[in-house]
Amino acid sequence: ENDVLKRVEFIGDANQDDFASTFDASSNLYKEIVASKKVVSLTTSGTEFLGREGLVAAPIIDSSNGLIFGMIKIEQIPFLRLRSSTMDTLQSIGEMAGISYSRNVQTKGENEKA
Repeated sequence: ENDVLKRVEFIGDANQDDFASTFDASSNLYKEIVASKKVVSLTTSGTEFLGREGLVAAPIIDSSNGLIFGMIKIEQIPFLRLRSSTMDTLQSIGEMAGISYSRNVQTKGENEKA
């Protein structure tokens, strides 16, 4: 929204939430997710992009047209569950959600024309 990724949904203990709820276009995480359209993790990218903002993040993207609708970010997870398959799964979820968002946008546009 207006070149800012904003938290829409949060699952966890809100009292223990020490993570940012927005990322603007100047942040490294925003640039990597929106501009580069990449999955970012501490295990592959180090702290350069995530900093202290979580463990893994993936774009919500329709890969057929490159549209980005947002980001899915995992801030905390047991260490033994953080593996390459976790990142692959998160990327797949981001792509499925992106296709769904894209279809909703197309359907909304078609309904407005009718």
